[in-house]
Amino acid sequence: MFGKKNTSGESFSFSIETESLAMPEIHVKEYDKDGVLEREDGELSSGSSGMSVMDAILKRCSVREFTNQKIAKDDVKAILAAGMAGPSACNSRDWSFIVVDDQEMLGKMADANGPAAEPLRGAALGILICGDVEKAFEKAKEFWIIDGAIAAQNMILAAKGLGIGSVWLGTWPQDEKVKNQTELFGLPESQVPHSVIAFGYAAGNADQTKDTWDESIIHYNKW
Repeated sequence: MFGKKNTSGESFSFSIETESLAMPEIHVKEYDKDGVLEREDGELSSGSSGMSVMDAILKRCSVREFTNQKIAKDDVKAILAAGMAGPSACNSRDWSFIVVDDQEMLGKMADANGPAAEPLRGAALGILICGDVEKAFEKAKEFWIIDGAIAAQNMILAAKGLGIGSVWLGTWPQDEKVKNQTELFGLPESQVPHSVIAFGYAAGNADQTKDTWDESIIHYNKW
C-alpha cells in the first residue's frame, strides 16, 4: 500500500495485489481537496474527467492507425509540457522538440525514418525529439539520450491521458536516420535527432492492457 495525505487530511492511495506472473490488480481512490471521493478503481465518477496515471501506463499501447481528427492546440501544448516536466541530468533540460502537423512534412519524416515510421503518414501530429548536446550534463554528455527517452515517455503517457494515441519511432543511434532527419529539418550541430512520436486519435481500440507482470524479475534487497 502506498499513499499520501491531501489538503483535507484524507488519503490518496493505491495498493497492488499480485499473483506469480500475473498482472497486478490496481485499486485506486482519489479525493478532491474537500475530501470528496472523485474516482475509485479506474472508474470516473460524476464531475470528474481524465485518466489516472496508472490507467494511462497500464492501458497505453502503440497506435499505428489514426482517424483524421485533428489535435487541439491546448492538447498539443499539454503533451509538450509533459515532456518538458521530465527529469534530466542535473536539470540540464537538454532537449528540443520539432512539432509537425503538415501532412506533406509528416510524409517526409516517415521517409527519413524508414519503413517502421509509416504511421506518420496518417498521424495528426509528429514530434521529433532532439538532444541538445550543448546543454547536456558536462561530466556525462551521453545522458542526453536518457533525458530524451524520459521526455518521450512523458509525452506518450500525457497523450494517452487525453485520449490521444501514439507510437514511438526510434531514430538514434541509427546513423542513416539521424542523418536524414538532420538534413530534413536543417538542424544545427548541437541538435541530435533522438526519436519521433506519431500522435493521433486511434482508428481502433486503444485500451489494450497487457499482462506484463513478471514476479521472476523482481529482487528485494539482494539478487
